Amino acid sequence: MREVCIALIVSILGVILIVVLLRAAQGKNLRAVFTDVFFWISLVACSVALSYLTFLSEPVQASSEDAEPVVANAILPLPPSEADAWQSIQDELSREFAGQNYAIYAEDLSNPARTISVNAEQNMKLASVYKLFIAYSILRQVDGGLDWDSALGGTTLEQCFDKMMIDSDNACAHAWGDAHGWRAVMSEASAIGSTVDLLQDNTFATANDVANLLIKIYRAEIVSPSARDKLFDVLKIQRFRSGIPAGANDKAVADKVGFMNSVLTDAGIVFGGAGDYVVVILTENYSWESIAATAETIDAGF
Repeated sequence: MREVCIALIVSILGVILIVVLLRAAQGKNLRAVFTDVFFWISLVACSVALSYLTFLSEPVQASSEDAEPVVANAILPLPPSEADAWQSIQDELSREFAGQNYAIYAEDLSNPARTISVNAEQNMKLASVYKLFIAYSILRQVDGGLDWDSALGGTTLEQCFDKMMIDSDNACAHAWGDAHGWRAVMSEASAIGSTVDLLQDNTFATANDVANLLIKIYRAEIVSPSARDKLFDVLKIQRFRSGIPAGANDKAVADKVGFMNSVLTDAGIVFGGAGDYVVVILTENYSWESIAATAETIDAGF
């Protein structure tokens, strides 16, 4: 508004000057100029016209008297991309668990570029999560022709497999390791790029190792689709649900837990309408509540 007023004043003064100069050039009495009605009518008309043209040429900007110009993005920021959402969670979890006995790996199974990785290369105690490697070894042999009705651990291979996965039974896992060979199980894991040490009192591997195994099984790259479905169908009904399933917002979760003394671990696939993802959480001296909270944070960002 101030600019318009200035423009109006300048226009009026300009018109007066022009008219005076014209009348003086015509030899008119300058005093008569200011008493001429036509002069004032012309002056007002020209001033209004010039002011209107000046006003039209000014850019229109919505702002309060003392406010900065409004920027559209300041009012309606673009929502973060999916990658940005998990990157933010990655940063948050890294700050919380960097250097701790707490390893996390998550990956969007439809977009391998979307990952969360915290201490994922750190060797961790697996507790009963190592039974996923036993399960893989069994599924390989079944794909190769071994019958589910074969004897193992005083029962059938299938019954032993189910008990190992659903109840985390140790006897069935040990029966397979003793019959098939512990080094053979480790060699099978090594062949697909996962490392696991089954020869110590506590089994060790990284979160990346466990995730790699689950991802390859999910994609039926290392077992048949029927063997994959057998494993995940059993894991969806395993009995211990205080970890990842508790934080996955009622989504279907096929997971294997481990617990031994201060070691709590969980690893599996979360199935959801927006897509599936793998998540592995290996901890020592933490709680199921902590694992569930981490799983919930990851799921909320997915």
